[in-house]
Amino acid sequence: MALTVRIDGVPIVRAALAAAPKAFAQTLRQGFRDIGQTFVNEFATAHLRGQTGPERVAVRTGGLRRAFGYRMSGTTLPDLAVHFGFGPPAVQNVSTGVLGQARAHLFGAHIVPRRAKWLWIPLKANRTRAGVARLQPSDLPAPIFISRTHHGPDTRAQGRARRSDVRDLVRNSARPVAFPRRAGPGWVILWREKALFVLVPEVDIPARLPLERDWKRFEPRARKRLDTAAHAAILQIEKATGSRGATPLPPAAGPTGGGGAGESDS
Repeated sequence: MALTVRIDGVPIVRAALAAAPKAFAQTLRQGFRDIGQTFVNEFATAHLRGQTGPERVAVRTGGLRRAFGYRMSGTTLPDLAVHFGFGPPAVQNVSTGVLGQARAHLFGAHIVPRRAKWLWIPLKANRTRAGVARLQPSDLPAPIFISRTHHGPDTRAQGRARRSDVRDLVRNSARPVAFPRRAGPGWVILWREKALFVLVPEVDIPARLPLERDWKRFEPRARKRLDTAAHAAILQIEKATGSRGATPLPPAAGPTGGGGAGESDS
């Protein structure tokens, strides 16, 4: 799940490496680090904070945000690259659970339970300020499932009596009580008069993190920074070697040529 960007095709970088590959490498890598840090910070600010929305994922445990970053690789023009993304190669030592979460938010996902009958979603009364569940269904006794349907017409008194019985059950039961959801298949779990969970048979997660799109928007700035870094490096090399003007270079008039950007699932 890394977006890998290479610099091949930037004329001034190619010329500078040919002129002084060792002296230029350090400055070029610093330019890449600056680009990497800027892009990672801007992407995280735009998409990995606040409330979950169409292009935003709320920070809960912080695992998803820590899994996003960048890494430099390569030392020569053909293999020099910066990797952005979630998990390897951009960020090492990321758990498979966090990688699965990242993949779902990058590409969308249809999730169904594998070992249980239902998926559970914590409700507001059962979440910390960061959105983390305080209790899981396994922390509670087995729930009592109550159907809302009944046979035959009710008198007004019978309806009131039934509602009173349900309220007493919710208030006094030592076990959680589950009622059918009104919005679709599944159940709402109440315990100690608080709605703690929703049980659902499946969940569709839309793609929310536009990594490749945001890089394409950022790429012109990245190329401009590389051109600037290249010119600064050449001035330093010429000053140190006394060879000012000996190496003709293209002007820093803006990015030219083609770099590579690709989305790879790892």
